[in-house]
Amino acid sequence: MPEHEVVWQTRDRHHAKRRGSERCTDDRELLARLQDARFEGLLLEQLVNDLWQYGWRCLRRWMRDGTITAQCKTKGIPLTCFDNETTELQRSSELREDLAATAVGDAVRYFVETSLPCGYWKPHKGASMRTYFIHDCLYRFRNAFNEWARPRRRMMEALAQPYLDDDWPASAAAFEEQVALRDAVRLILRRSSAEGAAIVALMYQEQCTQKEIGVRLGLSVRSVEGHLRRVRLLARDMQRRGQIDVPFAVLDSKAGAR
Repeated sequence: MPEHEVVWQTRDRHHAKRRGSERCTDDRELLARLQDARFEGLLLEQLVNDLWQYGWRCLRRWMRDGTITAQCKTKGIPLTCFDNETTELQRSSELREDLAATAVGDAVRYFVETSLPCGYWKPHKGASMRTYFIHDCLYRFRNAFNEWARPRRRMMEALAQPYLDDDWPASAAAFEEQVALRDAVRLILRRSSAEGAAIVALMYQEQCTQKEIGVRLGLSVRSVEGHLRRVRLLARDMQRRGQIDVPFAVLDSKAGAR
């Protein structure tokens, strides 16, 4: 690394450390003022507003850029968020706002009503108020996310399960064709996302259009099209590899497009 880059990086770390030290000093002074005011009044309202804005911006940004799982990991908070769920967080501003509002609201209340008055945040340990607070935001985001994701996953699995088990829906196809179709679709759906499997199930089982599927699954038509396209690409790849040898409607780009 060139010498001038080492110098600049060392200087940046020094400035960041100094800013962190200054913030901790400011936070200690703020805590003392809040204690004098018995955690009431205008000063507390200003702190609540500051924390709300900070947590709101951070969580929404991390959901939008797809780094929310990594942020949780850096704080030691395990979060299982599948690729399709990360994509949904990035796609849906309404979902981001709902999850952020729930997580930040809970975190702010706990911080100002419990963490500060009870002394859980300890200035001498080096973490600023914001650092301590954002950890709780992420923890509560994990809870809010799981409340959203768990029923969604169960619904997706329930829709696709008949195609993964022997409970194959009735079909007008000849018995041999039906068995071949069942085995091919089962292989594909086992390798598909939960959304992709559920979409194919609704197409076959209930003859739903993409718009109807979107309403049932809480997805946009564009998102349904994207999941279906990935299922088709997977099916074609498996066909080329000789893993399946039966063409069926999911390979037809017009299927379910009504």
